[in-house]
Amino acid sequence: MIAARSVAEIAAALRRRELSARQVAADALEAIEEWEPRLNAYVAVTRERALDEAAAVDAKLARGDDLGPLMGVPYAVKDILAAKGAPTTGSSRALLDHRPNTDAAIVERLCEAGGVLVGKTNLHELGWGAELGRVGNPLDDSLLAGGSSGGSAATVASGAIPLAVGTDGGGSIRIPAAFCGIVGLKPTAGRVSNRGHLPSASTVGSIGPLARSVADVRSLFAVLADPAHPGPTVSRPPRIGFVRASSTLAEPTIGRSVDRAIDTLARAGWTIEEIELDTRGTTAAWCITYAAELGAALKPWLGNRLKATSEDLRVMIAVGERVPARSYVLAQRLRSRFFALLEDVLTRVDAIATAAVLFPPTAVEPDWGDADFVGNGLWLQAANLTGHPSVVLPLAPRLSGASLQLIGRFGRDELLLDLAEAAEEAL
Repeated sequence: MIAARSVAEIAAALRRRELSARQVAADALEAIEEWEPRLNAYVAVTRERALDEAAAVDAKLARGDDLGPLMGVPYAVKDILAAKGAPTTGSSRALLDHRPNTDAAIVERLCEAGGVLVGKTNLHELGWGAELGRVGNPLDDSLLAGGSSGGSAATVASGAIPLAVGTDGGGSIRIPAAFCGIVGLKPTAGRVSNRGHLPSASTVGSIGPLARSVADVRSLFAVLADPAHPGPTVSRPPRIGFVRASSTLAEPTIGRSVDRAIDTLARAGWTIEEIELDTRGTTAAWCITYAAELGAALKPWLGNRLKATSEDLRVMIAVGERVPARSYVLAQRLRSRFFALLEDVLTRVDAIATAAVLFPPTAVEPDWGDADFVGNGLWLQAANLTGHPSVVLPLAPRLSGASLQLIGRFGRDELLLDLAEAAEEAL
């Protein structure tokens, strides 16, 4: 498959005129069609738009224009982000006829950079409830891809396309990235515009990239994100603060994989400092914040359409409505304290390392009210609570869900990606 190549390989082949953007798009669309019966990764495939955008890229290339590293590269966006001419349903039956007449900010940016939109990917309903059918895992389609950005992760992991955009309010990029064996980045809060995003728990969420390598994640993030001021560079050798408790709490296969990865980095000359983080109350603070903000955003926006949503989502909105003001305020106080704790640790290390997920992918959707399910994302939700950037790197065995999470300095996503690329090479 052409689209199974890296972003750099596709762009180089287009510049050398070995391929046309239309050929690349057609190949991606064919691969999506082949995988879709097993994955159910898409809410909508934007075939006509993809071929039109690819033709526009070919015309610009013929004139000698160079649109940069994403020109002619197929990508998909989670169906919680608007794309003109396509449904934006949030994978909710209540929104099957919802068609915004403008693109989300990130779709505009990707179009300007020459990216080719091939479709809108499946998700848990509006980020929480049951999606429009399960999303299969391309590593083993009897298992789930994870959520909520499961469709984005699954289509990238299948090799159908090199890039996809997801959103992450509580691990929603990083969980499916871990389950599907790819790389996922939750950027610093506010680095990527959320204009054109359906209503959500906005202060804990970020829009970010999924790809099969850190280099491809970096290429997509460079287009998605607002520019950052030049910052520090990675220490030489890199310094990592490793939370050993995260691998101890994980399922044994995952825990052993994470411990081996840390040992490998140490043998490669990295400085590893074992650290402890007081995470007491962080899961509760995240749950309170997420529920209250989701309920406040969705109930008035959905109106009468709320009754057409899943029971899971309606329960979450009802819980959010009943969060006492005092509880929300206390959650924000804990949030501020934990932010300060991470910032303090990150003054002496380049990144904090943890296991990403604690349990492997499952064949059936877990009980969303189960404490173990919520606990599976403990180390992921911590970064949502504080807004710090966080990237997950897949480890062997990939179907186990084993991934290493690196949490970086606030606002220094590019520094985190430098570190992740070095770790990817070492591992």
